[in-house]
Amino acid sequence: MNYNKVIIPVFLVFVSMMCVSCLPLIFGGTAAGTTYSIVAGTVKDKLDVPKDRVVEAFIRVVEDEKGEILSASLTDGKVRARFNGKIAYLRAKKITDKSTEISLQARLEFEVVPDNDFAQYLYRKLIDKL
Repeated sequence: MNYNKVIIPVFLVFVSMMCVSCLPLIFGGTAAGTTYSIVAGTVKDKLDVPKDRVVEAFIRVVEDEKGEILSASLTDGKVRARFNGKIAYLRAKKITDKSTEISLQARLEFEVVPDNDFAQYLYRKLIDKL
């Protein structure tokens, strides 16, 4: 019996089944990554909200979390705040009148070590305020 005639079709069927079963994971991962991204303690996203409203909402998040506003500018779309040994920065950039690109960064007090968990936490709080 020629095993190559049997092994190759079985192998191809197996590989095709594996590829098909991975498609939802591949497309699901792609869809999830389009909502926001996080790299080195920085969450980036595009929101369908005006820039001023994003900045005002983040200031309310800082107040609710008992943080301290170090600097804030509605016109520049920037907020810098301190929370119990951590520093957070929000940068909001106008894309259109009704959409904004944000960058929310969290670092430990000395501003060297990124804090991904705290950045995501503040991002979720911001989204809840909007």
